[in-house]
Amino acid sequence: MIALSRSALPEASAARIHYVRGSVFDVACLSSVLRGSSNVIHTVGAFLDDNSESADTAYERINCDSSIVVACAMADKFDVSNDLPHQRKALVYFSVAAEFPGFIFD
Repeated sequence: MIALSRSALPEASAARIHYVRGSVFDVACLSSVLRGSSNVIHTVGAFLDDNSESADTAYERINCDSSIVVACAMADKFDVSNDLPHQRKALVYFSVAAEFPGFIFD
């Protein structure tokens, strides 16, 4: 299992988890991590304790936009590429929001 994290350290890798430093918003990094992986568990999220407009924008980017980026990257990688011996299997989405966003069911 590969875990993408902005703060991953090599010594943090466990026996079955390999942490890779990177950002979900870095397309090249995300593509590299998805190479050969057919399942994704997306746990990016943040609680923001600020009522400012910039906090709303940050919350939207962290909690919603990152999920869309992962889902689109999976669709691009596994629905279009015929050179993979397997098809996309699953995207598990965890969120701090009250309900799933509508795009999950599209």
